Amino acid sequence: MKITEYTLLPQKGGFEGSIYYVIRLGEGLYYKGTDGGFHRREDGVHYKSQIKMSTDIPTASHIAEKFGQSEVEYLKRNYDEYGLLRADAPVFFVGLAEAAEILGWDKRKVSTYMQRGVFPQPLQRLVSGPIWNRTKIEEYRDSQK
Repeated sequence: MKITEYTLLPQKGGFEGSIYYVIRLGEGLYYKGTDGGFHRREDGVHYKSQIKMSTDIPTASHIAEKFGQSEVEYLKRNYDEYGLLRADAPVFFVGLAEAAEILGWDKRKVSTYMQRGVFPQPLQRLVSGPIWNRTKIEEYRDSQK
């Protein structure tokens, strides 16, 4: 499926009736996250990550209001119109400890922010813990200043 737009749709709900966003990617397509695994397209080309899509709003990713625009900018910059990671996209993965170090926090604070839903969604949750794109954590840090 081809991505034709990145539209933030405000939704009401979540923690104490707060506002969150869903990203519409096209007619009947919504952002559900990214898949950090390795894949092979039908034409044999290997790629590292792709945008996961949903066909309805309830199963789409709920993005905290203050992260909506930065999430859209991140997706536009790093993924193509088919939702595949661009060849020139920086892919530097960090875990919980590295994310905490970048932010100048301890790991417990990162975990607390994740539980509250006010921290960027990880690319993947491994047995060893969540992983993020380093750039996303740096953008989050810079948005907090």
